[in-house]
Amino acid sequence: LEAYLLALMPPPSRGTRSRAPKVCHRLDFRVCGPVVVASSDDMMRAVKSAFERRRVCKEYRAIVCGCLGAVGEKLVVQAPVDGDAAETRLEVLRTAPCPHYGVITEVRLWPVTGRHQQLRR
Repeated sequence: LEAYLLALMPPPSRGTRSRAPKVCHRLDFRVCGPVVVASSDDMMRAVKSAFERRRVCKEYRAIVCGCLGAVGEKLVVQAPVDGDAAETRLEVLRTAPCPHYGVITEVRLWPVTGRHQQLRR
């Protein structure tokens, strides 16, 4: 991936330019998730610091089987994952009838903790 970044990314608009753009974080790397790339050394340090200090808010969308609540309802799921505490906040965006499951629900998810497979379990 990094070999192709130089051709894909423009030089930084500010900061100290790196020799080549670098991947500084992989979101959900176990399932081929998106990557965060920095083209300057300053931005690389800033992004890494933001993730280390948990200043990055991740938001996901999912479609789940069944009805989780009324549209607009917000819930907090606290359930251990592999023995470790895990917390996810969610909001019900919409529901729709489904011939296989009765109802499906689209939700917005915000993981508070970052456990492996936390949103899938």
